[in-house]
Amino acid sequence: MSEATAFDTHVANTNSVKIPRPLWENLTMTQPSLKREFDYYLSNQDRLVAEYNGKCIVIKDQQIIGAYNDYREAVVESIKQGHEAGTFLTQRVSPGSADYTGVFHSRVAFN
Repeated sequence: MSEATAFDTHVANTNSVKIPRPLWENLTMTQPSLKREFDYYLSNQDRLVAEYNGKCIVIKDQQIIGAYNDYREAVVESIKQGHEAGTFLTQRVSPGSADYTGVFHSRVAFN
């Protein structure tokens, strides 16, 4: 899996206008473990915010394997450590849902 594909897991695609969707809804069947990693993040979000607020963490097998300043660093360093792209989740840690929900606006008018 390419580095660009790893970043794609953070982009929510939607046909709906102005409807936030959690990013894990867009994971393909080839990445089922990433939903499990995202569920781990959600279940532990308060604790993770207390420890890693503002950092991009890497989650694999429901464990934090690294904390970095940005997504790119998180992905590159995790791959350097021998973790295959697509086998871990990178997530910016923050309170609330802003860092894992996308809102898309459209100028399309329906008649």
